[in-house]
Amino acid sequence: PVLKIREWFEANDSPGLDALERCRRKLRYKEYLMGLVNLGSFPPPGVPGMFISGYPKTLWESTIAGIDCDIYLYSLCRRGTYNSRAVSSQPCEGLFSSLAAMPGSRRHGILSSAVKCPSISSDSP
Repeated sequence: PVLKIREWFEANDSPGLDALERCRRKLRYKEYLMGLVNLGSFPPPGVPGMFISGYPKTLWESTIAGIDCDIYLYSLCRRGTYNSRAVSSQPCEGLFSSLAAMPGSRRHGILSSAVKCPSISSDSP
């Protein structure tokens, strides 16, 4: 399991890997995670507990969902690859840094309600 975790981490973080190798590494880790449970059993895995084979249930679910999302994004891209930071927290970071620089911003990108924001519509003079 340690090798699969390491491969998954490298697939997400290491530069120089092609898209196909990234997908292979992620799918190997997903197979490992899915093998930890019997989804045909009742009650569902993790109930009443909060862990699946030692993994917190939310971590297990979100890791699988993240892998599925990554694979799906590769299939949507015309060039077969994408910038993973472009679909993660980077757009939010850009928005809040822009808000922090606006006139009337107090701190941490929080605007004061007393300041009227300029209109960005094309209808305004």
